[in-house]
Amino acid sequence: MSDKETALKGGKLKYAIFLAIYVVFILILPKIMHLQYFQIIMYILMGIAGLIISKDDLKKAGTMWKAHPIKNVLIIVGMLILTVIIDNIFIIPYGLLYAEQASSMNESNIAAASQVINPVLMIVSLGILGPIVEETVFRHILVSKASMVFPKALMVILASAAFAMIHMHAFTLMEFLFVLPHFGTALLWSVLLLKQKNITSVYALHILNNLPTFLMMLL
Repeated sequence: MSDKETALKGGKLKYAIFLAIYVVFILILPKIMHLQYFQIIMYILMGIAGLIISKDDLKKAGTMWKAHPIKNVLIIVGMLILTVIIDNIFIIPYGLLYAEQASSMNESNIAAASQVINPVLMIVSLGILGPIVEETVFRHILVSKASMVFPKALMVILASAAFAMIHMHAFTLMEFLFVLPHFGTALLWSVLLLKQKNITSVYALHILNNLPTFLMMLL
């Protein structure tokens, strides 16, 4: 086996391990164990691990930032605006059917969590490192890397659907409509990563999209 084949096999293995740990320790065990800080700690550890396994792509992104800093900033700003637009479009069905809950559901969930978990810890884990974990899983691995083997369009749709589903609390029409904006933004961010090939852009978008809600807890 050549050095290149060994490297490719090693890369696939580390991504498979990361995915398995995410599914077991982020998605499954916290729901079974009901430990207060377990998921928070796992997001911190996996956020750091995500940066480590993405180091080669981060180096490429660093080169892109050095070459075109203003262009990259403008792309992120433009994509943030598009994200807001898509969120507002995709939430329309939910708002029409569940108008009373539309503005309070997510905020109430976060407020309840902040009563038992330190707000600063929530900001670091769920506002910063959490997005890094999710972007590593759903964009970096399931879209960018997997599309080298499977059709790009298929992986974008499947990864976006999976990203939306992890935000569901139950398989009901109300929950399905509530996470439609997640599906829309996931599509947008997936296309951006495939076109731009700069993983830091989707990291930044996800963090900037999440952070304001968590920062409100400190006010």
